[in-house]
Amino acid sequence: MYREWLNIQTPDRPPDHYALVGVTRFEDDRNVIQTNYRQRSTLVRRYATGKYSKESQDLLDELARSMLTLTDPARKSEYDRKLGRKTKKPPLEKRPMGQILLDEGIITAEQLENAQGLADELGIDMRQALVQKQIVSWEEATRALAQQHNLPYLDLTDQKLSPELIEKVPADIATRDLLLPLLVDEECLLVAVTHALNLESLEVIRFRTGMPVRAVLCSPPVLRTLVQKHYLTATLPKASGSSAKSRADSEAESETETADDGVSFAGWLWRNAKWLGLIMALIGGAAGYFLFNLQGAVIGGVSAVVILVVLLFTAK
Repeated sequence: MYREWLNIQTPDRPPDHYALVGVTRFEDDRNVIQTNYRQRSTLVRRYATGKYSKESQDLLDELARSMLTLTDPARKSEYDRKLGRKTKKPPLEKRPMGQILLDEGIITAEQLENAQGLADELGIDMRQALVQKQIVSWEEATRALAQQHNLPYLDLTDQKLSPELIEKVPADIATRDLLLPLLVDEECLLVAVTHALNLESLEVIRFRTGMPVRAVLCSPPVLRTLVQKHYLTATLPKASGSSAKSRADSEAESETETADDGVSFAGWLWRNAKWLGLIMALIGGAAGYFLFNLQGAVIGGVSAVVILVVLLFTAK
């Protein structure tokens, strides 16, 4: 596979991460690494159907692990040390994502200023502001955000997920915090998240799975779609035959009752009882005060509330 599909000539099997992704050893430019990764993944996906489908998926997972290691500064530093790197390592990223996009020529200074104004006005982060302004895509913005926080980024569009890994993360956590287990790399679970501050959720997953956990930043819309696909759909009740029909009939009756309650006078009264009580008490009190001064106000307010209570328990 390595030689035939990716033209890897090195005799090492498996090849190191650099050879697998197709970049010079100790390459530090994340854009170069990610570009080569996308190109090589495209080559391997040609074999995704047919008799080599399993081999294709295994190699895609291997490529993803290599790319994620080489774009994670902490992991890359450790890996380079094992390979005997002697050259000076680049400093950790300290630029904000807007500056990263500006320095790479993806946005202009004016666009950055406009996005900052929107972020300040609406109280949202820069990534949301840039996307809302249609200055960059979610993928471009998230890739820059990952670079800002020195985290790896992965495009989940064509990523195939393992059902065994999906089961490791409870559905309530995945849907609440919008995260997804991706791969296991050296007994460490790689988890897709939408932002870099999801540390508490990752700690919960580490406790639940008993595995070390590392974060991988991903585009929110794509991750949301995958979470809904693998968790919300999977948690729908499964039934067959008469039991399925019975469940469907029960749900239909429940929906009908709810709908009837939604349009009935009694249902409307109960949903708005708090505000109706306050309004009627004020109206009754005002009318009583106008007619009989303070004592009339008290009697009028109490009477109005009593009338509302009677309506609540007698209306249909």
